[in-house]
Amino acid sequence: PSLTYRFSKLVRRRPGLLLGVTAVVAVVVLGFLPAILRVQKNHDDMLAYVREGTLRTEAKQWDKAEAAFLHALELDPHSPMAVLQYTRMKVHRFFDGPDSAHSEEEVAVFLEQVHGEYQRGIELAPDNPTGWNRLGIILKMMGRYVDAIKAYKKALGVKPASYYAQVNIAAAYALLRDLERSRTEFRRATEMAALATDVDDLPYTAQAWRNLASLQLYRGK
Repeated sequence: PSLTYRFSKLVRRRPGLLLGVTAVVAVVVLGFLPAILRVQKNHDDMLAYVREGTLRTEAKQWDKAEAAFLHALELDPHSPMAVLQYTRMKVHRFFDGPDSAHSEEEVAVFLEQVHGEYQRGIELAPDNPTGWNRLGIILKMMGRYVDAIKAYKKALGVKPASYYAQVNIAAAYALLRDLERSRTEFRRATEMAALATDVDDLPYTAQAWRNLASLQLYRGK
């Protein structure tokens, strides 16, 4: 006999059994419900702190931005969004803040630290193109242009329409003095930009053409 048949016979012999099982299931579900709600609230609060930190960063309110990101990371230390946005804030603060005059050694130490933080963000979310692109930017600032190109290509692998990564690839080739390859990559960026539908990427449409024009001007064309 099937399990269903045997269970139905058992319930007919002992009608109170089904009520007991139902009661146990209800208790288990109700026991988990507060925990589930707490997790959801923590997640919502974490996102709110990340949004606040991002807005404070744009306003250059560095201390308040940092406080917001630290609150977010207290709620979820493994949130890729919190890690990446907090690191981004640190970069802006280091180079745009009131204490932005740094020696070459200080810049080198800072970039190495940020490089490690972006790598951690990528480990938490390897399918996030923003993380790969920002890692590429840091590698470019460190003078590691070939590694930067590899990071930008990772971003493109995750999101083929990421023409901001394509623009960065072209710029890295220019820094490597491979101007013909740079021109080809900038051309590809303008073609991708023409097909863009993501509102967040639209500012890069003009950047692709502007950088291509600058490169052509530099080449005397």
